[in-house]
Amino acid sequence: MRIGMVFQKPNPFPKSVFENVAYGLRIRGMRSQLRIQEEVEKALRGAALWDEVKNRLASSAFSLPKEWASFSLEKNWMGSLM
Repeated sequence: MRIGMVFQKPNPFPKSVFENVAYGLRIRGMRSQLRIQEEVEKALRGAALWDEVKNRLASSAFSLPKEWASFSLEKNWMGSLM
């Protein structure tokens, strides 16, 4: 059985935007950096965030506007875990 959590407020890891999205892929065993990069871009495009964050992937996830995080980023991070 797998259990997940969805928080009411954004709860990113103290890492970059890229690493927050890639986290779920890595814990599920994905090791290819090229594949991880492709999947991160795909997830951010699916959440309609790619154009907003593509030049800020190395920035802290805490630096993003709060109004994004409550819906789009949390949905994206949870989607990468599933």
